[in-house]
Amino acid sequence: MGCILRIGINCVFPNPVEGWVFQKPKEMNQAYLAKWGWNLLTGSQSLCCRILEAKYLKGKDYLICNQRYFEKRACKIIADGNDKRIWENPWISHGKEFYPKANDARVTGYNRVVNLLTNYGDWDIRKLNYPFDKESVSAILKGGRPSGQGMDRWIWTKESNGRFLCKSAYLIQALEMAPHYDVAPFLWNKPWNSNILECHKIMWWCILSKALPIRAILSKRFHLEDVACPLCGGGEETLEHLFLTCNWAFHLWWSFPWGIFPISNSGIRLWD
Repeated sequence: MGCILRIGINCVFPNPVEGWVFQKPKEMNQAYLAKWGWNLLTGSQSLCCRILEAKYLKGKDYLICNQRYFEKRACKIIADGNDKRIWENPWISHGKEFYPKANDARVTGYNRVVNLLTNYGDWDIRKLNYPFDKESVSAILKGGRPSGQGMDRWIWTKESNGRFLCKSAYLIQALEMAPHYDVAPFLWNKPWNSNILECHKIMWWCILSKALPIRAILSKRFHLEDVACPLCGGGEETLEHLFLTCNWAFHLWWSFPWGIFPISNSGIRLWD
């Protein structure tokens, strides 16, 4: 079976470390594979899904075979609760992990979600308080009354409409693999909303995202024999050194009429 990867207009994106780069094909392919996994999870009857199910699943539940990927991203909305096992399946859409948390001991008398409903289709509060903790009961009631019509259906919790999107699956993986930055979130928008020249806005964005080609950053990508500052030679060429603690930068700050005087070796960061 062959796969065709379609390259759209959004095939490149700004990377805070490497500048403008192409989307990583590994994460893109995983997102496309997640789409096939979603079709198998939701019981699609397409010819391809039936072939994959017969060859690989062989009657097993797809969520059990690939629980690590979907356990915190997919959940079932309860309609009648007949096909959902209480402890093995994700069914609490307003909970943190979609699974209920038990009290001191699990109650073995209740196996499926339908056992927690009254004859009128409402949640039985007494039955909910018996096996679950208060947080789980609150999350169950927050989801509202089961519809009682049709069968339980899967939703993709990363989208407000519950529909699976390859774009959403890709962004999840991209965020999980993105490096951590110490810059406060509100600072990312502050330069763009400032009343300064556009070239200065771009410069500040490059500084905050560490996208300037200085030696400390370049040395992490390939070997450099010398990472010292080419202006003063007194230390490693980092962003803080280049703009704050370098002798050249220090004298420039003192010559400006702005009243900004950086203190050398104070541990100050550029965004402070």
